[in-house]
Amino acid sequence: MAPVAEAFDNLFSELNTKETDKGTVLFSRRSGDTGSAVSLSDINRIIDGFITSSPVHTSRETVIVAPRFNDLPGAIQEEAERQGYDNKPNNHITGVTYQVKIYIVQSNVQSKAEVEEILFHERIHQILHGDKSDPQGISIK
Repeated sequence: MAPVAEAFDNLFSELNTKETDKGTVLFSRRSGDTGSAVSLSDINRIIDGFITSSPVHTSRETVIVAPRFNDLPGAIQEEAERQGYDNKPNNHITGVTYQVKIYIVQSNVQSKAEVEEILFHERIHQILHGDKSDPQGISIK
């Protein structure tokens, strides 16, 4: 198992991560115009399908949809801005993993496929950097 963990460490060493006193903050971002946001009902259907088909334990309580960047927890906003994410069209966050929860920023997501991509991407962060005491985000490290 050690070679697998080492390979994952090397693979993810260049990701946008930041250790804070409240946990690891991990961002997904996209450049370009935001266009039209995916509807909340479509996002929720995708999340429900993702959770139902997930081979590992996850629950709806660990996936949160924030309508806008400003609706994310303050700690996420502060860290994003510190790292240079200003939520302008060329530099905005679509998803983030923080304190073993996945956040999707609805206003910054343009397609159903992008919602799925964010979920899979952030779920990897959730598993790799999860709180070992949380049965919904067990880390493999």
